Amino acid sequence: MTSTFHLRQGQETVSYSSSLTATTIEEIDSIITTLATAKALINTEYCRVADLRLTILREKSAFRRIPPEIFHLIFLKAAEVTEIHWCRPVIAISQTCQRWRAIAFSSPKLWSTFAVNLAKFHYRRETMEWYLLHSKDYPLSMEARLSDDLGDGTVEELENLFIQCAPRIRSLTIDTPWWSDTLNGLLRKYDFSLVKSFDIRLVSHSESLDWALERMPALSSLRYSIGLAPHDIPSLEKLSTRESHLDQYEV
Repeated sequence: MTSTFHLRQGQETVSYSSSLTATTIEEIDSIITTLATAKALINTEYCRVADLRLTILREKSAFRRIPPEIFHLIFLKAAEVTEIHWCRPVIAISQTCQRWRAIAFSSPKLWSTFAVNLAKFHYRRETMEWYLLHSKDYPLSMEARLSDDLGDGTVEELENLFIQCAPRIRSLTIDTPWWSDTLNGLLRKYDFSLVKSFDIRLVSHSESLDWALERMPALSSLRYSIGLAPHDIPSLEKLSTRESHLDQYEV
């Protein structure tokens, strides 16, 4: 069998002749059959993918119907108080997917409880600002730890921190081996009028604590743990005068 093909190249038409043998025709038929079979398989896979997509959408819809309050409870279980860093669960939650990110950012309570090592605050400043931003106006629960001396730069950064968060702190815990002048200055300088719960843990005692308590008129729960015997603490007498105004008082 002879076939003639005409191809146009520029302004000229070139003719080609080709002889198709029976074997060639069979090969072409075989290729056509193979392509048809492959097309059928592709269509089958398309249908399977479509079914899977519908299944996923149904599951996704059910997921989306979970009330935000349930998510809040789940996330709060994960967001336990630990020293603030980028591995905190609440940050991981906000980076999981668009849905969880939206819920995390619309839940100020998730960002309102944290602990920060004041001596290492320089390395956590941006993370701390992240917490303050997303906690919005929600009352804060803060644990301040001091494990080392503070550099001048860190003191300035801490002052900026307390300017932002001190008026919002409702629960304050201070865990430090000594009562530093910097810490004393921070508690004397800023407004802690919202603080209702104060837990101070000291290895050594300072009478400046009494003055700091005067900055907390709303205080209703006080825990005072130090490394000295009660009879060695002159300021306990002054603290005791406020006991009648406290719901919880523990030394």
